[in-house]
Amino acid sequence: MTLTGVSIGARAAANISEGIAQGMSVPPDMWIGVAGVMGTPLQFNQLPVGNKLASVFSTIVRISNGLAEIASTTGSLRLTKGGWERRKEKWRHRVEVLGIEIEQIERQILAAERRRDIALRELDNQTAAGACGRGP
Repeated sequence: MTLTGVSIGARAAANISEGIAQGMSVPPDMWIGVAGVMGTPLQFNQLPVGNKLASVFSTIVRISNGLAEIASTTGSLRLTKGGWERRKEKWRHRVEVLGIEIEQIERQILAAERRRDIALRELDNQTAAGACGRGP
């Protein structure tokens, strides 16, 4: 699963938890207990509904949003680094290709110089042959 998918999932979980937290804050806090008889202590307990349960879901929302933000930022960072790596590889390849092209051009220059030298020798030979044919 990609980090973008993780981020989307965490944000969806946060939105669902936020809805539950809002729903839990509607009912009032509930207390149950027994009144003491003849001076015995009052015994009561609060049920975890209402504000306490809403607070738990609000905490889940904050955690989910934090995880989503971390996943999103990490995904963006990896995307940026991936772009850098691709560019680096492209540049490295280009340097290799340019090195090959430079060698090829140097060989073409050398071949052109050799053809020029051959043409000059032929010209000199023809000039010398023409000079011999004229006579004094």
